[in-house]
Amino acid sequence: MFTNIAEEADSGRAIAERLTQLGYTHLVVRADLFRQWLDGSDPEIRVRVENFTRFRLEELVNEQGYGLYEIVDPENALSRNAD
Repeated sequence: MFTNIAEEADSGRAIAERLTQLGYTHLVVRADLFRQWLDGSDPEIRVRVENFTRFRLEELVNEQGYGLYEIVDPENALSRNAD
């Protein structure tokens, strides 16, 4: 589902908005599979996803190749990243 949203979205913001519209607040990611998919994606998709992960995700846990991320408001994400 995430891959479809990322491919159809026109920005990182649109990815976050669609996920939150669907009721998602957190994502669990298997890092190696995510990286494999992202590396094989179109450059435009990579840019959108990288913007989404940089500005709209807050890493909560990263263990044994899995990450738990909270989808956050961009202003909150920026203030957290500045700390």
